[in-house]
Amino acid sequence: MLIIHTSDWQIGMPARTMTEEARHRFRHDRVDAAERLLAEASSRGACCVIVAGDLFDDNTLSEDQIQRTLGVIARQQLPIVALPGNHDALEPHAILARDDLPDQLIVLDSWEPRTVVPGLEVVGAPWRSRIPGRNPAWDTVRALESYGPPPAGTVRVLVAHGQWERYDSVTTHSTLPADEIVAALDTGLIHYVALGDHHSYQIFVGGRVAFSGTHEVTAADERDPGWALAVTLEPSHPPAIERIRVGRWRILTLAETVTSADDVAAIAGRLRTLEDPARCVVRLHLDGTLPLAARLTLEQNLEAAAAALAGFELDVERVASLSDASIPADFHLRGAAATAFERLLDDPDPVSQAALRLLARLALEGNER
Repeated sequence: MLIIHTSDWQIGMPARTMTEEARHRFRHDRVDAAERLLAEASSRGACCVIVAGDLFDDNTLSEDQIQRTLGVIARQQLPIVALPGNHDALEPHAILARDDLPDQLIVLDSWEPRTVVPGLEVVGAPWRSRIPGRNPAWDTVRALESYGPPPAGTVRVLVAHGQWERYDSVTTHSTLPADEIVAALDTGLIHYVALGDHHSYQIFVGGRVAFSGTHEVTAADERDPGWALAVTLEPSHPPAIERIRVGRWRILTLAETVTSADDVAAIAGRLRTLEDPARCVVRLHLDGTLPLAARLTLEQNLEAAAAALAGFELDVERVASLSDASIPADFHLRGAAATAFERLLDDPDPVSQAALRLLARLALEGNER
């Protein structure tokens, strides 16, 4: 039996660091990625798709975003099983509690086992608020003990949302009951645990517990996002997991040291040649020391090189300039402008340094006319 395990679609996420046009494309592409995944699931003959939390980024999305997503789901022939997570919890007016959801969308709104197709039971741990007292999976696992094992020949999947490991040895509202889940696996109460919330692929317990990771990147600190899992399940065998590539976007964090104008030019060249720049966000952190002219025009040159990117964040706070206390020859400054430039050179105040860079930019733009 083949299922597709995915999570954290976060349809409608704001992507505030991108340009307005890129934000629109990013939100649109998250739905497109989900549609590609559903098409892949159908082509592989999967019996269902399980979204382990956070199908939507928020319960207050625009109706256009909601209807476009529900329309994609409604066009599918196979069931899509969705667990309410922390972003789309079953609060009042939750999207996943609407009356107009497609018949193909099965919402896990309780911890009772649900028969999705013959031979497959799914039991969920739905979030009912963004910050519950503890992870709902604690109650679901306890309830499983009263239900007992699934019928012979039936595979049972636990769908939960949260963090498997305890960070800094502190239990939070998102911490999953790892020991209790492993015990449920070992006693045959469940056969596979489909997890969401951690946006990078990760497996535990010999592949019986897995985070699928997000289908499309959401943040720079995610490790290899943009995948889903094709999971083959049999009651008497360990799960067989295959990763499916889905996402197209990238959010890159780069760190470079610059000591010359040539270094800056090389970085600019790499920015201009990034693959599919319209779906790429770059966060560039620089350190080092540059000649005065190169330092003063650093932002201008790199921002121009990054113009085609969906988003660009530049950190140059750790880049100093060689203090030669002279006006670069190619600036061609005279009179009051030259006097102001020389005064600003000696003033370390951030406002003065910003004014100095602006004056340098105006001088270079004047040379180009």
